[in-house]
This record gives sequence, C-alpha cells and structure tokens, in this order.
Amino acid sequence: MLLFDAFLIWKKVAHSIRRSFVGKKKFHSANARYAIETMPKNYLA
Repeated sequence: MLLFDAFLIWKKVAHSIRRSFVGKKKFHSANARYAIETMPKNYLA
C-alpha cells in the first residue's frame, strides 16, 4: 500500500505543477505553492 499511496501523492503533486505551468494566467502561483507545501504535512501527520 505504501507504493500505491506514494503514487497517489505523486499524481496530485504532478497535477498541481502541471496546472501551475499551463494555467499561469488563471491560477496564481501561490496557490500551487500552497498545495505543494501542505500536501506532505497531510500525509506525514
């Protein structure tokens, strides 16, 4: 299950990064940075 969890986390992070690059005009870069910063804390807690 650890591999599966890591895969889900990677998918979310990759999606956030892709969205921040593709939709820079629509999304503020701070939103993507916030999502990436809070994600590890949620899963490590």
